[in-house]
Amino acid sequence: SGSVVNDVFDLIIYKSTDINDELNTEITVSPNPSDGFFAIELNQKTDYSYQIHIMDNTGKMIMVVYTQSNICEIDLSAYAAGVYQLKIILPNKVVHKKVIIE
Repeated sequence: SGSVVNDVFDLIIYKSTDINDELNTEITVSPNPSDGFFAIELNQKTDYSYQIHIMDNTGKMIMVVYTQSNICEIDLSAYAAGVYQLKIILPNKVVHKKVIIE
């Protein structure tokens, strides 16, 4: 005959305002279109590091930026005109943006 196992688990949920703030973070890229110089701006101050991966239209990674600033200035003026993919990797979410270089 079968046996019944009753296990008791404690589920503890910790509320972190930092994570909640981060999940509400809005990211803007301006100017867009750009001449190659543009800024990536988070709508609030950050107390955590995050990464920005920049890929060309073939998906090739051309730049990785590590920053903790809520405003990050990028210079792609040495690269060809076109559409570039931005992958902004925050500790708890990933945001995808595009920037057009004219």
